[in-house]
Amino acid sequence: MVGEFARSWEPLLSLQNALEKAMNQDFFGFATTDRGVFPPISVFKDQDHLLLTAELPGVDKNQINIEIKNDLFRLYGERQPEVDFKEVSVHRRERTLGRFDRTLKLPFSIDTDQVVARYENGVLKVTLPLAESAKTKKVKIS
Repeated sequence: MVGEFARSWEPLLSLQNALEKAMNQDFFGFATTDRGVFPPISVFKDQDHLLLTAELPGVDKNQINIEIKNDLFRLYGERQPEVDFKEVSVHRRERTLGRFDRTLKLPFSIDTDQVVARYENGVLKVTLPLAESAKTKKVKIS
């Protein structure tokens, strides 16, 4: 039953990815490179944890929010401009500004009470301990 519930979110996650890609298109001609999805996220696993890293240069840590529910991880916030665009003319802009919102389906159940997040040098590192039910257990054969 839980698996069916989780699978019911997959079409919405696919739609979100398509919308993120569409929103990152350069409609106004200011950007000079393909920006892709922001922020870029990587997920790694060791024996007892998932480690999620997200590149968020120029984002104030008070503008970053994390939510975890079941196996869904949501990272959202806003990157503020470093200059007042009313006072300057833009000749080149490769950094995205404004709101961002990413939701990932985690591959394992997480112990949400033990999650730790650190933000340093523009990189968010989130340690997500695996729930006991998601850990590999050795079975002794008798």
